[in-house]
Amino acid sequence: MSILEDMKCIKNWKLKENLEENTVLYTSIGIAALGIHMLYRYGTVEQLHFILKPVAFIVAKALGMPFDFEPGLGFYNQDAYIIINKTCAGTSFWIALFCMMGFSILSKLKGLYKKIVSFTAVLLVSYGITIIANASRIIVSISVLNLGFSQMSALERLIHQSIGVLVYCSYLWMTYMAFSKWMRKG
Repeated sequence: MSILEDMKCIKNWKLKENLEENTVLYTSIGIAALGIHMLYRYGTVEQLHFILKPVAFIVAKALGMPFDFEPGLGFYNQDAYIIINKTCAGTSFWIALFCMMGFSILSKLKGLYKKIVSFTAVLLVSYGITIIANASRIIVSISVLNLGFSQMSALERLIHQSIGVLVYCSYLWMTYMAFSKWMRKG
């Protein structure tokens, strides 16, 4: 066997090894995303406490309104009739952000250890950004809806959902820009 053939074999072996690592990690991203979705879909408010509690804490501090936890209901402020419950968890945003970051970075890394560490870091960073984005969405929604220009529940829902789309898209865009810049730096 010539040196050229040896080099081809080594290159093919490394490509195959990298493909296997990526397949395992891409599958792991899919399973984690599905797990987050299933937790939201079938989980209770108590099971989503890990995401709702920090959001309620930030909203309470930012707006100066206390939220109490009621099992089966969520976090509520009795004076303003505001409930932060399962529908406010932001899990779809978390999944989108986690997949965007995960699929972007994992294929560029070499070595299984780096990929596993990065997978964990991306899951945690996307969780943290989700908490901040979700709290921002709720704060903006409460602030806009407190202006009182609408008493029609259908219009209030539309405004609430529109604010959610704008806030989440803004956070996705900002994260993508920052993440892309960081990736280019290596």
